[in-house]
Amino acid sequence: MENQQSSENLFGLSISEETKQELKTLSTWARITAIAAFVSYGISLIVAFIGRQYGEIEPTGASRVGSIIGALIMLAIGIPLNLYLLNFAKSTLASLHSADSNNLEDGFYNLRKYFKFLGILLIIVLICLGLVVVFAMLGALIGGLNR
Repeated sequence: MENQQSSENLFGLSISEETKQELKTLSTWARITAIAAFVSYGISLIVAFIGRQYGEIEPTGASRVGSIIGALIMLAIGIPLNLYLLNFAKSTLASLHSADSNNLEDGFYNLRKYFKFLGILLIIVLICLGLVVVFAMLGALIGGLNR
């Protein structure tokens, strides 16, 4: 009975005007960041298909394919990531305008997913970096033994 009552008090918290203003500012910047990222992805994709690479006169097929694959990987990672951020901004702003706690919970859920995705991505990058260092050291060791 006591747990049920404390959980009701927890979700009955009121948000001060200062906190509402901070959430509104946070949501605005989250939206700007997500939209800027989507525009950046579009420009990168266009440049990958029609752009030239690092001042080359005639881009080679390998460099064009590499830039297209890189742009597609960036899209595959960036679009879901920034969709979470954009959904956070939309839900949080909607909750501030309508005083609906369900929208606020949905916004924080999307923010949690955003940071979980970033954390997993960071772990993957760190593991890959560690593998590169290990193989570089093994290569140097094997190269030193062959002399």
